[in-house]
Amino acid sequence: MRGACKRRSGLFSSKLQAERWSTACWGTALDIGTGSTVGSRMASGDSPQPLPEVLAFYARGLEDERLSREKGLLERYRTQELLLRYLPPPPAVVLDVGGGTGHYARWLAARGYEVHLVDPVPLHLEQARARAAEETGIPIASIRQGDARRLE
Repeated sequence: MRGACKRRSGLFSSKLQAERWSTACWGTALDIGTGSTVGSRMASGDSPQPLPEVLAFYARGLEDERLSREKGLLERYRTQELLLRYLPPPPAVVLDVGGGTGHYARWLAARGYEVHLVDPVPLHLEQARARAAEETGIPIASIRQGDARRLE
């Protein structure tokens, strides 16, 4: 089903069709009437929160090592290649939304970028701060909790 999600374009003929597609692809649906994301604990006026299942998944602490292991190296190197291709040359400011444990933030900071990391998972922020403290010569400008659905 996710392959169909990538190919979908254009408008939906009904609210129900849009919600079904969104739920099938992303596990949540936008309630067009209220502006809330169904299943994400995001109500109008509230700060968005990840689903409990998402927090439980990342609370296992496996994300910090994922990009350093053999299976994650291709993703890491390809992402770095794309970042170098499409980012302006340093000095420039980068907002790393969903920055996780700070692998890319640290890598970008070492190349002269001013990096601000935002992630919704508290454990990721702790790990990113620890990584930043270890690398005293590579400052990450800021590390804070936030969500891509409502950046402040």
